[in-house]
Amino acid sequence: MAVRPALSDPGAQGERTLLAWQRTSLLLSGCVAALVRINALHSLPAAVLTAALAAPTIGIMVLSARYRYGRATQVLDVRGTAERGVYPLPSGWLPFLLASAGSLLGAVELWTAISA
Repeated sequence: MAVRPALSDPGAQGERTLLAWQRTSLLLSGCVAALVRINALHSLPAAVLTAALAAPTIGIMVLSARYRYGRATQVLDVRGTAERGVYPLPSGWLPFLLASAGSLLGAVELWTAISA
């Protein structure tokens, strides 16, 4: 039976994942700001709809990524599961939220382009 090597820094993976989600949220915020600016020139309702859909989605992404990081860190620290090689698996709803938000924003932009 193969022995798993011990982690050199058990918190590094979770921290890298948190930073990746924060970068994704920042990039999405910049893209949405550009889309709102472009939409405002052609259709104010489309710009308001884009901002209204994106703002809560980005906020939920940031907060849930921080929650997942805190939860995973707490589980690893309190239960000492890092030594036993047992790691908590995150749910898949955060990537689903990002994909859904991107699809919805794309649909709004497509509707704006067609109706203009």
